[in-house]
Amino acid sequence: AAWVVAQWLPRNSINEDLHAQAWAYWEDKYGARRALTQQPPQDLPLAIPEVNVQEHKDDLLHHLEATLGHDWRRRPLKLVNLWSADELANPARRLSVPGLLQENLTIPYFTDARRPNALSPDAQAPISAIVANITTRGSPHKIGSQFLLQHDPELIREIAPTQLLTSLFGDYFQPHHVKGFGPGGILPPFTTVPLFVASGSSIQQQQ
Repeated sequence: AAWVVAQWLPRNSINEDLHAQAWAYWEDKYGARRALTQQPPQDLPLAIPEVNVQEHKDDLLHHLEATLGHDWRRRPLKLVNLWSADELANPARRLSVPGLLQENLTIPYFTDARRPNALSPDAQAPISAIVANITTRGSPHKIGSQFLLQHDPELIREIAPTQLLTSLFGDYFQPHHVKGFGPGGILPPFTTVPLFVASGSSIQQQQ
């Protein structure tokens, strides 16, 4: 019930808590049982095709249909290199490490992403402080939130090239699609765009 309610609330800290509580309850009740009775084969990883957008930028849709079939949208697909190296190096980009170090919006985050079953953020801080801790101090923090995009929907244009996404999936990637709609924005947005930032064995940014 908590998960259902969370789908119809505006995206805020209460909504995030409801999501986390719903998933925690589901995992506590069914996760261990599923792990004991339905262990997946370890030698059968899920095969997800990977397509380099920059290599097929001029004929991407044709390439997807020719190699994966006309029903390619019905299966998982990983699109990599949505932006060129020059585009990512643009100093005006806000969704980059230098850009995020200038963002002072306070959001919930995970102080230690290494903890098992860390389903709910356990602290709040400005984005700039979280990213500084990750990149300069090696802190095991993680950002997994849509707050920044909902605070400034125009940033959806930095997630991926709008024209490219529209040609593949339809017109669902405009700034107004990130906002909730209805009275007071109570209904969930058409498009969810969570921002993920964490560090692995080496410092890296994830979007």
